[in-house]
Amino acid sequence: MDYRSSEFYRNIFDYDILFMDINTPLYIFVLVLIVMFFMQKLLFKPVQRTLDAREAHADALHQRTRQHHAEIERLTKDYNDRLDEVRAEVALVRQEARRDAERTVAGILDRARQQIDADLKSAMADLDVQVTQTRAELSQRATSLADEAVTRVLGA
Repeated sequence: MDYRSSEFYRNIFDYDILFMDINTPLYIFVLVLIVMFFMQKLLFKPVQRTLDAREAHADALHQRTRQHHAEIERLTKDYNDRLDEVRAEVALVRQEARRDAERTVAGILDRARQQIDADLKSAMADLDVQVTQTRAELSQRATSLADEAVTRVLGA
């Protein structure tokens, strides 16, 4: 049965577009152009703008990341340079403190040696005086003992 021959079915199933007339490809081409135009305006351009904006934002983030890395490297270099300077200053301060401590120790030792030498000289002088006094005493006692012994031996 041919649906085109019946008026009833013709209104329900309009297959004229499926039967290739001369105008059908032209209609289809115009419809495709209209659909493409609206798809371009309503779908493709907004999606493309979104993708472009997203790419621009990603590029901006990459640029900021590169800047931050460069800043971090610069700050790290500055930190290491300053740390080296501080270490050098600490080494100088330690060296100076060590020299001062050595000078102080040498001064204390010199004063102690001088004091010990002075005490030794004083003790030696006292000892010489005591030895001289003891000799004088012993000499006197020896003389008195000799006199006593002589008087005992002769007088007895």
